Amino acid sequence: MSGWRISRVFSTGLVVLVVAGCGASTPVRYYGLVSVESETHFTVPEDFSISVGPVRMAEYLSRPQIVTRGDGVDVELAEFDRWSEPLAEAFERALSDNLAVLLGSDRVLDFPAQSQTDRGYRLPAQVMRFDTDSAGLAVLEVQWLIKSAEDAHVYPARRSRYTSRVPRPEQYSSVVESLSSLIGAFSRDIAAILAELP
Repeated sequence: MSGWRISRVFSTGLVVLVVAGCGASTPVRYYGLVSVESETHFTVPEDFSISVGPVRMAEYLSRPQIVTRGDGVDVELAEFDRWSEPLAEAFERALSDNLAVLLGSDRVLDFPAQSQTDRGYRLPAQVMRFDTDSAGLAVLEVQWLIKSAEDAHVYPARRSRYTSRVPRPEQYSSVVESLSSLIGAFSRDIAAILAELP
């Protein structure tokens, strides 16, 4: 067989292998955080307003892949299961959506809305941990504070921790639902404090 025919056969075989490999690849699945609150639990004045954010994520979370803690110091990245948008933005929106429902207010806004005004409150947060572990425990650790826009008074900053058991830890849809529920628990604590502020 001549050299050009061998080359042609080899090239054709390579194309077939590449196409076959592409056809068998696992599709990437995308997930988004959701608000979990559906009822108003607290009352705030009509002129109440708050800017939620900025929310900053620990660097290990700032990636499209969903992160899981392995045994010991291992951190695992889901190859085919990813966030549909930057996690900090999704977290911020889920938090503000929950607060809007809990407080019955249409003036709970995502940062930077209201952030340049001299009225209302601001709620920045730093998420230290937001993942599940190898035992199926979902964990949220977050540092946060509430600041008055009028007099720059800062209400005591704190670090909060929330956990919940993931019903089906082998399914990322269940993992994301559990993580969303942790934001709901965080939202309820914040709403209770906001309802008591002047």
